[in-house]
Amino acid sequence: MTEIRLIGPDDRAMIRPLLAEIHHHYQGEEMPEVAMDRTLHDLFEERSCAMLVAVEDGRALGCATYAVFQPSADGGGTMFVKDIFVSANVRRQRLGRQLLIALVDKAEARGCNRIDWTTDAINEDAQLLYDRLGAQRVKSKMFFRVMARDYKGFRQNCER
Repeated sequence: MTEIRLIGPDDRAMIRPLLAEIHHHYQGEEMPEVAMDRTLHDLFEERSCAMLVAVEDGRALGCATYAVFQPSADGGGTMFVKDIFVSANVRRQRLGRQLLIALVDKAEARGCNRIDWTTDAINEDAQLLYDRLGAQRVKSKMFFRVMARDYKGFRQNCER
């Protein structure tokens, strides 16, 4: 039976393989150890975000990483989901849906007024799932990004 829960201090070793799979899925390469160390630090020491993990027989099968941001319209906060990921060998077994239910439960318990997330434009399977589940596509928002390689130039533009 799959358990969905927040990661805890003893879960470092268990989630390493899942983090490596996520990195490989998005980057097409092995995860550098410095990136693994930084991710584990952010999850366990810095607590800059929270992670729900789907665990079965001591293995992490999927996860949802999120943070709650304030201020918000009614003071409840906005939950922003960075990633919902299910290991390739267990996809299409409703694990993504279980993670989404757990996110809704967390948002509801915290009094969040909404949950926001994005998908890659080419991730049509995920988009179809979210559409089928009744998630609202937000067309009134534009997503912006500054890459680390551009921080210096961006900072200079801000200082002008």
